[in-house]
Amino acid sequence: AGDSQPALLQTSSSAIKTPQSIRQILNNIDQFLGNKVKLTVFYGDPRREIAGIPNRRSDWPVYDDSAAIYASGSLPQGLSHYTQKDWGTPLEITGIISKTSRGLVFIKVKKAIIR
Repeated sequence: AGDSQPALLQTSSSAIKTPQSIRQILNNIDQFLGNKVKLTVFYGDPRREIAGIPNRRSDWPVYDDSAAIYASGSLPQGLSHYTQKDWGTPLEITGIISKTSRGLVFIKVKKAIIR
């Protein structure tokens, strides 16, 4: 019986958070850092204002009405990296909110689908 409690704690800590916006994540980074989140965003125009530069050349921008951040991981099938015709494609992303050593907040994508 003693083994079941740690499993419950583990389950609750891995719950997916659903922030209202990217700005909410950026303004409350301590609340989201290291947590799994689900976001509805758009595949982004790299000219859009994002604090910092991508962590990796393969990172890709996503945005909503409030702000933009980089996503690290595989693009959803059907999108081309930095291809203008794909900008504005609505996405649903699940991933871990992370921060680079330079302080850039990004999402490590676990799953991304075109909506």
